[in-house]
Amino acid sequence: MLIIPISENGKKYGYLTWTSSYHDKMQSLLKNISRVHVYFQDFDLGWKNVDWKYHRISLGRKWTTRIPDDKSKYILEFKEKDILKVRWE
Repeated sequence: MLIIPISENGKKYGYLTWTSSYHDKMQSLLKNISRVHVYFQDFDLGWKNVDWKYHRISLGRKWTTRIPDDKSKYILEFKEKDILKVRWE
């Protein structure tokens, strides 16, 4: 499990983003794979590419703009079979 901050630009444009200070932790969590099956607040978003160069995973603007303004952190859990569960805190 990893907790990372929700960035305003990521929320606005539909991405789960992380800063370079979280890069090693994300690589460790995701085992440096290039695609994950994402569940966002228990909704199946399907397979998403992990963009290691720009530190992001596309979740879709439709989903991220619905995050309440008082929520500031993502909780990430990586499960078997390349499943990434994302929820906000």
